[in-house]
Amino acid sequence: MSQMQTFLVGEVAKLGTELRGEIDSLGARTAELEDQAAELTQAHNDLAEGTGDLAKRVLFLESKMEDLSNRSRRNNIRLRGLPETVSPKDLNGTVLGILRRLAPDIPEAQLLMDRIHRAQRPPNISSLIPRDVIFRMHYFTAKHQILHAARTFQLEFEDKPLQLFQDLDPATLRRRRAWRPITEHLSANDIPYTWGFPFRLQVSVAGRQVALTPSSELAAFWAAVKCPPLEDFVAPGLPPSSFPRLQQRWTRVGITSGDG
Repeated sequence: MSQMQTFLVGEVAKLGTELRGEIDSLGARTAELEDQAAELTQAHNDLAEGTGDLAKRVLFLESKMEDLSNRSRRNNIRLRGLPETVSPKDLNGTVLGILRRLAPDIPEAQLLMDRIHRAQRPPNISSLIPRDVIFRMHYFTAKHQILHAARTFQLEFEDKPLQLFQDLDPATLRRRRAWRPITEHLSANDIPYTWGFPFRLQVSVAGRQVALTPSSELAAFWAAVKCPPLEDFVAPGLPPSSFPRLQQRWTRVGITSGDG
């Protein structure tokens, strides 16, 4: 009986030693995995921070490029609706005649155009729709007067309606379209608005101008124009939100193996 007890005690001790070895090995491997997970977590957080900084810098550079593009187009006017039957060599004379009808008070010498041409046709536009005509006025004051007069004067050419716009960078036009819910909300509440150059939504309230830009607070704008706020709308052009960070969700604890 004593021999059996001695044998069992030895086997249990042997099994305990092997088990402690396995536990120590498992603990070492777990610690190694935790260290690697901690390194990956830190690397991810560093990458997320760097990516956020780069995204803000890209947004800043894109806004500067867009601003430069719009400034280079500041004297440009875009004419929409002029039939393609007007040949390139007749564009200058035809547009000049349209401008004379639109703004007869502008002196002839002020209606000088530096250049005029047809715009390229977007790939999603039917070939039956005439391409826009872009022309650059030499004098900014004349360009401003023309666009101001076009707001209330209905232009036509051969019984076809014409429209005049400020020529803008395509990125600015995309951003304006993204603000369509705001302009539709203003119209639904009978609040007239105008677009300032290049990306400035303006509302006249009690004789003063209230402007909305990408950096404006929407809540303050709605309060200033006395309009119910537009729910669930995120203004485009804002800096990107911070990228998600990972948290280390474990705490290392020591395992002390006993004797016996």
